[in-house]
Amino acid sequence: MALAVIMLIGMAATVAMSIVLWQLKARDRSILPWIVVGLLAMFIWPISLWVAIGLWWYWRGRSVPPAGGAYQQVSQRGARGPLITVACAFSSLITIFLLAALVPPQEQSNQAKPAVVTDVPSSVSQAPSASQTPPAPLVQDAVVSEIVDADRVKVQIVGKAAQVVRLAGVRSPVLGADPECWGAEAKAFAEQALLGKAVRIQLDPAAEAGSQVEQTAVVFVPGGANYSVLALEQGQARLSAQGAPAELIAEFARAEADGRVAQRGVWGAPCFGAIRLAPPPSPAPVPSPASAPSPEPSPVPEPRRAQPKPAPKPEPEPAPEVEERPAAAYYPNCSAARAAGVAPLHRGEPGYSSKLDRDGDGIACET
Repeated sequence: MALAVIMLIGMAATVAMSIVLWQLKARDRSILPWIVVGLLAMFIWPISLWVAIGLWWYWRGRSVPPAGGAYQQVSQRGARGPLITVACAFSSLITIFLLAALVPPQEQSNQAKPAVVTDVPSSVSQAPSASQTPPAPLVQDAVVSEIVDADRVKVQIVGKAAQVVRLAGVRSPVLGADPECWGAEAKAFAEQALLGKAVRIQLDPAAEAGSQVEQTAVVFVPGGANYSVLALEQGQARLSAQGAPAELIAEFARAEADGRVAQRGVWGAPCFGAIRLAPPPSPAPVPSPASAPSPEPSPVPEPRRAQPKPAPKPEPEPAPEVEERPAAAYYPNCSAARAAGVAPLHRGEPGYSSKLDRDGDGIACET
Protein backbone atom coordinates (compact mmCIF):
# COMPACT_ATOMS: atom_id res chain seq x y z
CA MET A 1 0.00 0.00 0.00
CA ALA A 2 2.80 2.42 0.88
CA LEU A 3 4.53 1.65 -2.39
CA ALA A 4 1.38 2.51 -4.37
CA VAL A 5 0.99 5.82 -2.55
CA ILE A 6 4.63 6.75 -3.23
CA MET A 7 4.24 5.85 -6.91
CA LEU A 8 1.16 8.07 -7.26
CA ILE A 9 2.88 10.99 -5.50
CA GLY A 10 5.96 10.69 -7.71
CA MET A 11 3.91 10.56 -10.92
CA ALA A 12 1.81 13.57 -9.88
CA ALA A 13 4.94 15.51 -8.93
CA THR A 14 6.45 14.80 -12.37
CA VAL A 15 3.40 16.28 -14.12
CA ALA A 16 3.41 19.26 -11.74
CA MET A 17 7.09 19.94 -12.46
CA SER A 18 6.34 20.01 -16.19
CA ILE A 19 3.83 22.82 -15.52
CA VAL A 20 6.38 24.70 -13.34
CA LEU A 21 8.97 24.43 -16.12
CA TRP A 22 6.43 25.81 -18.62
CA GLN A 23 5.82 28.83 -16.39
CA LEU A 24 9.54 29.37 -15.98
CA LYS A 25 10.63 28.89 -19.58
CA ALA A 26 7.69 29.25 -22.04
CA ARG A 27 4.79 30.98 -20.35
CA ASP A 28 3.85 32.80 -23.52
CA ARG A 29 3.45 29.51 -25.43
CA SER A 30 0.94 26.63 -25.29
CA ILE A 31 1.08 24.48 -22.16
CA LEU A 32 -0.23 21.34 -23.91
CA PRO A 33 3.16 19.98 -25.12
CA TRP A 34 4.61 20.35 -21.63
CA ILE A 35 1.71 18.43 -20.08
CA VAL A 36 2.04 15.64 -22.67
CA VAL A 37 5.75 15.33 -21.93
CA GLY A 38 4.98 15.25 -18.20
CA LEU A 39 2.38 12.49 -18.64
CA LEU A 40 4.83 10.37 -20.61
CA ALA A 41 7.69 11.02 -18.20
CA MET A 42 5.67 10.14 -15.10
CA PHE A 43 6.03 6.40 -15.83
CA ILE A 44 9.76 6.73 -15.16
CA TRP A 45 9.33 9.34 -12.46
CA PRO A 46 12.21 8.12 -10.21
CA ILE A 47 14.49 9.51 -12.93
CA SER A 48 12.35 12.07 -14.82
CA LEU A 49 11.24 13.87 -11.62
CA TRP A 50 14.81 14.62 -10.62
CA VAL A 51 15.68 15.66 -14.16
CA ALA A 52 12.79 18.16 -14.02
CA ILE A 53 13.96 19.43 -10.63
CA GLY A 54 17.50 19.84 -12.01
CA LEU A 55 16.23 21.84 -15.01
CA TRP A 56 14.17 24.08 -12.74
CA TRP A 57 17.22 24.62 -10.56
CA TYR A 58 19.45 25.36 -13.56
CA TRP A 59 17.03 27.65 -15.41
CA ARG A 60 16.02 29.57 -12.33
CA GLY A 61 19.47 31.14 -11.79
CA ARG A 62 20.01 34.45 -9.97
CA SER A 63 21.42 37.91 -10.98
CA VAL A 64 24.86 39.10 -9.68
CA PRO A 65 26.60 42.51 -10.12
CA PRO A 66 29.61 42.64 -12.48
CA ALA A 67 33.16 43.32 -11.24
CA GLY A 68 33.09 46.76 -12.88
CA GLY A 69 31.09 48.89 -15.29
CA ALA A 70 27.33 49.16 -15.69
CA TYR A 71 24.96 46.64 -14.04
CA GLN A 72 24.12 43.66 -16.30
CA GLN A 73 21.90 40.55 -15.93
CA VAL A 74 24.41 37.70 -15.39
CA SER A 75 23.59 34.22 -14.07
CA GLN A 76 25.68 31.60 -12.33
CA ARG A 77 24.19 28.70 -14.30
CA GLY A 78 27.49 27.49 -15.73
CA ALA A 79 29.02 27.14 -12.28
CA ARG A 80 26.03 25.19 -10.94
CA GLY A 81 25.67 22.78 -13.88
CA PRO A 82 27.97 19.95 -12.61
CA LEU A 83 26.57 20.26 -9.10
CA ILE A 84 22.99 20.00 -10.36
CA THR A 85 23.83 16.94 -12.50
CA VAL A 86 25.52 15.09 -9.62
CA ALA A 87 22.72 15.92 -7.18
CA CYS A 88 19.98 14.78 -9.55
CA ALA A 89 21.77 11.50 -10.40
CA PHE A 90 22.40 10.76 -6.71
CA SER A 91 18.76 11.52 -5.87
CA SER A 92 17.54 9.20 -8.64
CA LEU A 93 19.66 6.32 -7.31
CA ILE A 94 18.40 6.84 -3.77
CA THR A 95 14.80 6.85 -4.99
CA ILE A 96 15.28 3.63 -6.98
CA PHE A 97 16.88 1.87 -3.98
CA LEU A 98 14.05 2.95 -1.68
CA LEU A 99 11.43 1.68 -4.11
CA ALA A 100 13.26 -1.64 -4.44
CA ALA A 101 13.27 -1.99 -0.65
CA LEU A 102 9.52 -1.46 -0.56
CA VAL A 103 8.78 -4.14 -3.19
CA PRO A 104 7.15 -7.20 -1.50
CA PRO A 105 9.38 -10.33 -1.25
CA GLN A 106 7.28 -12.36 -3.70
CA GLU A 107 7.67 -9.72 -6.38
CA GLN A 108 11.42 -9.59 -5.78
CA SER A 109 11.60 -13.37 -6.13
CA ASN A 110 9.79 -13.20 -9.48
CA GLN A 111 12.18 -10.54 -10.76
CA ALA A 112 15.35 -12.12 -9.38
CA LYS A 113 17.42 -14.26 -11.65
CA PRO A 114 18.33 -17.80 -10.54
CA ALA A 115 21.78 -18.12 -9.08
CA VAL A 116 24.31 -20.16 -11.01
CA VAL A 117 25.60 -23.09 -8.96
CA THR A 118 29.25 -23.72 -9.70
CA ASP A 119 30.11 -26.13 -6.88
CA VAL A 120 28.05 -29.32 -7.14
CA PRO A 121 28.48 -31.84 -4.29
CA SER A 122 29.84 -35.21 -5.34
CA SER A 123 26.89 -36.99 -3.69
CA VAL A 124 24.43 -35.26 -6.01
CA SER A 125 24.10 -36.97 -9.36
CA GLN A 126 24.21 -34.92 -12.51
CA ALA A 127 20.91 -33.93 -14.09
CA PRO A 128 19.93 -36.00 -17.13
CA SER A 129 20.38 -34.49 -20.53
CA ALA A 130 17.45 -33.34 -22.63
CA SER A 131 17.43 -36.64 -24.53
CA GLN A 132 17.26 -38.62 -21.26
CA THR A 133 14.58 -36.52 -19.55
CA PRO A 134 11.16 -38.18 -19.97
CA PRO A 135 8.52 -35.97 -21.54
CA ALA A 136 5.92 -34.43 -19.27
CA PRO A 137 2.52 -36.16 -19.30
CA LEU A 138 -0.13 -34.44 -21.40
CA VAL A 139 -3.75 -34.40 -20.27
CA GLN A 140 -6.14 -34.45 -23.24
CA ASP A 141 -9.90 -34.31 -23.74
CA ALA A 142 -11.53 -37.53 -24.94
CA VAL A 143 -14.83 -39.43 -25.09
CA VAL A 144 -15.17 -43.10 -24.05
CA SER A 145 -16.89 -44.85 -26.96
CA GLU A 146 -16.65 -48.50 -25.86
CA ILE A 147 -15.95 -50.61 -22.76
CA VAL A 148 -13.82 -53.49 -24.05
CA ASP A 149 -13.17 -54.95 -20.58
CA ALA A 150 -13.56 -53.52 -17.11
CA ASP A 151 -9.96 -52.26 -17.34
CA ARG A 152 -9.69 -51.60 -21.11
CA VAL A 153 -11.66 -48.88 -22.88
CA LYS A 154 -11.81 -47.39 -26.34
CA VAL A 155 -11.43 -43.61 -26.35
CA GLN A 156 -11.79 -40.95 -29.01
CA ILE A 157 -9.21 -38.25 -28.30
CA VAL A 158 -9.97 -34.87 -29.82
CA GLY A 159 -8.11 -34.58 -33.12
CA LYS A 160 -6.91 -38.22 -33.14
CA ALA A 161 -8.14 -41.63 -34.21
CA ALA A 162 -9.96 -43.84 -31.72
CA GLN A 163 -7.71 -46.18 -29.75
CA VAL A 164 -7.94 -48.78 -26.99
CA VAL A 165 -6.11 -47.92 -23.77
CA ARG A 166 -5.56 -49.86 -20.56
CA LEU A 167 -6.56 -48.13 -17.33
CA ALA A 168 -3.52 -47.44 -15.20
CA GLY A 169 -3.08 -49.20 -11.85
CA VAL A 170 -5.98 -51.64 -12.03
CA ARG A 171 -6.70 -55.22 -13.07
CA SER A 172 -10.40 -55.98 -13.18
CA PRO A 173 -12.09 -59.41 -13.33
CA VAL A 174 -12.59 -60.54 -16.91
CA LEU A 175 -15.37 -62.30 -18.74
CA GLY A 176 -15.12 -64.85 -21.53
CA ALA A 177 -14.72 -68.60 -21.85
CA ASP A 178 -13.22 -68.80 -18.36
CA PRO A 179 -14.95 -65.95 -16.48
CA GLU A 180 -13.62 -64.63 -13.20
CA CYS A 181 -15.66 -63.84 -10.13
CA TRP A 182 -17.30 -60.36 -10.23
CA GLY A 183 -16.45 -59.89 -13.92
CA ALA A 184 -19.96 -58.91 -15.02
CA GLU A 185 -20.41 -56.51 -12.10
CA ALA A 186 -17.03 -54.83 -12.74
CA LYS A 187 -17.86 -54.26 -16.41
CA ALA A 188 -21.27 -52.84 -15.50
CA PHE A 189 -19.56 -50.42 -13.08
CA ALA A 190 -17.18 -49.26 -15.85
CA GLU A 191 -20.05 -48.77 -18.29
CA GLN A 192 -21.99 -46.68 -15.79
CA ALA A 193 -18.99 -44.50 -14.90
CA LEU A 194 -17.29 -44.10 -18.31
CA LEU A 195 -19.35 -45.12 -21.34
CA GLY A 196 -20.26 -42.10 -23.45
CA LYS A 197 -18.73 -39.68 -20.95
CA ALA A 198 -16.40 -36.77 -21.76
CA VAL A 199 -13.26 -37.49 -19.75
CA ARG A 200 -9.73 -36.18 -19.33
CA ILE A 201 -7.08 -38.73 -20.28
CA GLN A 202 -3.37 -38.76 -19.45
CA LEU A 203 -1.46 -41.15 -21.70
CA ASP A 204 1.82 -42.74 -20.67
CA PRO A 205 4.49 -40.35 -22.05
CA ALA A 206 7.05 -43.17 -22.27
CA ALA A 207 4.96 -45.14 -24.79
CA GLU A 208 6.16 -44.94 -28.38
CA ALA A 209 3.89 -43.33 -30.92
CA GLY A 210 2.35 -45.85 -33.30
CA SER A 211 3.26 -48.83 -31.11
CA GLN A 212 1.07 -51.93 -31.39
CA VAL A 213 1.13 -52.36 -27.60
CA GLU A 214 -1.87 -50.84 -25.82
CA GLN A 215 -0.98 -47.64 -24.03
CA THR A 216 -1.59 -47.20 -20.32
CA ALA A 217 -3.66 -44.16 -19.41
CA VAL A 218 -4.93 -42.37 -16.34
CA VAL A 219 -8.60 -41.43 -16.87
CA PHE A 220 -10.29 -38.62 -14.96
CA VAL A 221 -14.10 -38.79 -14.90
CA PRO A 222 -16.31 -35.67 -14.99
CA GLY A 223 -15.67 -33.87 -11.73
CA GLY A 224 -11.93 -34.58 -11.77
CA ALA A 225 -11.84 -37.89 -9.86
CA ASN A 226 -9.39 -40.60 -10.92
CA TYR A 227 -11.40 -43.58 -12.20
CA SER A 228 -8.75 -46.11 -11.10
CA VAL A 229 -9.01 -44.85 -7.52
CA LEU A 230 -12.82 -45.13 -7.64
CA ALA A 231 -12.69 -48.69 -9.01
CA LEU A 232 -10.20 -49.80 -6.32
CA GLU A 233 -12.22 -48.19 -3.51
CA GLN A 234 -15.42 -49.92 -4.68
CA GLY A 235 -13.71 -53.30 -5.07
CA GLN A 236 -14.27 -53.39 -8.84
CA ALA A 237 -10.57 -54.09 -9.52
CA ARG A 238 -7.31 -55.19 -7.95
CA LEU A 239 -4.12 -53.13 -7.85
CA SER A 240 -1.71 -53.65 -10.75
CA ALA A 241 1.55 -51.70 -10.54
CA GLN A 242 2.54 -52.63 -14.09
CA GLY A 243 2.44 -49.49 -16.23
CA ALA A 244 1.08 -47.34 -13.40
CA PRO A 245 2.70 -43.94 -12.71
CA ALA A 246 5.08 -44.26 -9.77
CA GLU A 247 3.66 -41.19 -8.06
CA LEU A 248 0.16 -42.73 -7.97
CA ILE A 249 0.95 -46.25 -6.72
CA ALA A 250 0.70 -45.24 -3.04
CA GLU A 251 -2.72 -43.66 -3.64
CA PHE A 252 -3.87 -46.76 -5.53
CA ALA A 253 -2.70 -49.01 -2.67
CA ARG A 254 -4.66 -46.98 -0.09
CA ALA A 255 -7.80 -47.14 -2.22
CA GLU A 256 -7.52 -50.94 -2.59
CA ALA A 257 -6.99 -51.31 1.17
CA ASP A 258 -10.17 -49.29 1.84
CA GLY A 259 -12.19 -51.55 -0.47
CA ARG A 260 -10.76 -54.71 1.11
CA VAL A 261 -11.48 -53.58 4.68
CA ALA A 262 -15.04 -52.61 3.75
CA GLN A 263 -15.48 -55.90 1.81
CA ARG A 264 -16.77 -54.20 -1.30
CA GLY A 265 -16.98 -55.85 -4.72
CA VAL A 266 -14.52 -58.70 -5.18
CA TRP A 267 -13.61 -58.53 -1.47
CA GLY A 268 -17.16 -59.33 -0.35
CA ALA A 269 -19.64 -62.11 -1.02
CA PRO A 270 -19.58 -64.32 -2.99
CA CYS A 271 -15.94 -63.88 -4.12
CA PHE A 272 -14.23 -62.94 -0.83
CA GLY A 273 -11.04 -62.14 -2.77
CA ALA A 274 -10.98 -65.34 -4.85
CA ILE A 275 -10.39 -64.98 -8.57
CA ARG A 276 -12.68 -67.91 -9.46
CA LEU A 277 -15.33 -69.68 -7.41
CA ALA A 278 -15.05 -73.45 -6.83
CA PRO A 279 -17.62 -75.42 -8.86
CA PRO A 280 -20.57 -76.68 -6.78
CA PRO A 281 -20.37 -80.37 -5.82
CA SER A 282 -22.34 -82.73 -8.04
CA PRO A 283 -25.49 -84.13 -6.33
CA ALA A 284 -25.26 -87.64 -4.97
CA PRO A 285 -27.22 -90.24 -6.97
CA VAL A 286 -30.60 -91.07 -5.47
CA PRO A 287 -30.82 -94.80 -4.80
CA SER A 288 -33.80 -96.54 -6.42
CA PRO A 289 -36.21 -98.29 -4.03
CA ALA A 290 -35.32 -101.95 -3.56
CA SER A 291 -37.84 -104.27 -5.18
CA ALA A 292 -39.07 -107.34 -3.36
CA PRO A 293 -37.27 -110.53 -4.50
CA SER A 294 -39.42 -112.72 -6.67
CA PRO A 295 -39.86 -116.30 -5.44
CA GLU A 296 -37.67 -118.83 -7.15
CA PRO A 297 -39.58 -121.38 -9.23
CA SER A 298 -39.57 -124.91 -7.87
CA PRO A 299 -37.32 -127.25 -9.84
CA VAL A 300 -39.06 -129.57 -12.26
CA PRO A 301 -37.63 -133.10 -12.13
CA GLU A 302 -36.27 -134.26 -15.46
CA PRO A 303 -37.27 -137.63 -16.79
CA ARG A 304 -34.68 -140.30 -16.33
CA ARG A 305 -33.01 -141.42 -19.51
CA ALA A 306 -31.19 -144.62 -20.20
CA GLN A 307 -27.48 -144.18 -19.69
CA PRO A 308 -25.45 -145.24 -22.78
CA LYS A 309 -22.51 -147.43 -22.23
CA PRO A 310 -19.32 -145.46 -21.92
CA ALA A 311 -16.86 -145.78 -24.80
CA PRO A 312 -13.44 -147.03 -23.90
CA LYS A 313 -11.10 -144.21 -23.01
CA PRO A 314 -8.06 -143.81 -25.32
CA GLU A 315 -4.70 -143.94 -23.79
CA PRO A 316 -3.54 -140.42 -22.98
CA GLU A 317 -0.47 -139.24 -24.80
CA PRO A 318 2.38 -138.26 -22.59
CA ALA A 319 2.49 -134.49 -22.04
CA PRO A 320 5.64 -132.69 -23.25
CA GLU A 321 8.04 -131.93 -20.55
CA VAL A 322 7.86 -128.23 -19.55
CA GLU A 323 10.65 -126.64 -17.62
CA GLU A 324 9.21 -125.52 -14.37
CA ARG A 325 10.00 -121.94 -13.24
CA PRO A 326 9.57 -120.56 -9.80
CA ALA A 327 6.16 -119.00 -9.17
CA ALA A 328 7.54 -115.77 -7.85
CA ALA A 329 10.96 -115.07 -9.26
CA TYR A 330 12.88 -111.77 -9.04
CA TYR A 331 15.94 -110.81 -11.04
CA PRO A 332 17.66 -107.54 -10.22
CA ASN A 333 19.20 -107.35 -13.72
CA CYS A 334 19.47 -109.18 -17.00
CA SER A 335 22.74 -110.83 -15.97
CA ALA A 336 20.92 -112.59 -13.13
CA ALA A 337 18.12 -113.65 -15.49
CA ARG A 338 20.65 -115.06 -17.99
CA ALA A 339 22.47 -116.83 -15.19
CA ALA A 340 19.19 -118.48 -14.18
CA GLY A 341 18.62 -119.48 -17.81
CA VAL A 342 15.26 -117.76 -18.13
CA ALA A 343 16.19 -114.95 -20.55
CA PRO A 344 14.47 -113.61 -22.48
CA LEU A 345 11.47 -112.88 -20.23
CA HIS A 346 8.04 -112.10 -21.66
CA ARG A 347 5.44 -109.87 -20.07
CA GLY A 348 3.37 -112.01 -17.68
CA GLU A 349 6.09 -114.54 -17.00
CA PRO A 350 7.53 -114.87 -13.51
CA GLY A 351 10.49 -112.56 -13.02
CA TYR A 352 9.50 -110.10 -15.77
CA SER A 353 9.97 -106.45 -14.80
CA SER A 354 9.57 -103.19 -16.74
CA LYS A 355 13.00 -102.19 -15.43
CA LEU A 356 14.51 -105.04 -17.47
CA ASP A 357 12.41 -104.15 -20.56
CA ARG A 358 14.20 -101.00 -21.74
CA ASP A 359 12.39 -100.58 -25.04
CA GLY A 360 8.99 -101.47 -23.58
CA ASP A 361 8.11 -104.07 -26.20
CA GLY A 362 7.09 -106.69 -23.63
CA ILE A 363 10.30 -108.73 -23.94
CA ALA A 364 12.99 -108.24 -21.29
CA CYS A 365 16.66 -109.20 -21.56
CA GLU A 366 16.45 -109.89 -25.30
CA THR A 367 20.21 -109.96 -25.82
